[in-house]
Amino acid sequence: GIQMVKKSACSQAAGICIFTAMVTNPVLAWALAMFLDNNGLIGDKERPKNLSLVDRWVIPLGILIICILAMLAVGMLESSYGILPYL
Repeated sequence: GIQMVKKSACSQAAGICIFTAMVTNPVLAWALAMFLDNNGLIGDKERPKNLSLVDRWVIPLGILIICILAMLAVGMLESSYGILPYL
């Protein structure tokens, strides 16, 4: 994915993805980068003006919430949470 970076705006999103993926989970990193990019915080600042509310907020936040809940369920974020402590 890093080979496709052509502009500095794309490198911001790639850097956030790579760093977050190293710390947590690649899907969480992708969802976070998508949320930041869709809201104009990184990447192309003009593209969010053409997106709907669903594209900017609902889809990225939905994916982030599902990913965080799944990671909590298996104990990836905190070992005292998840399925094993409840068994």
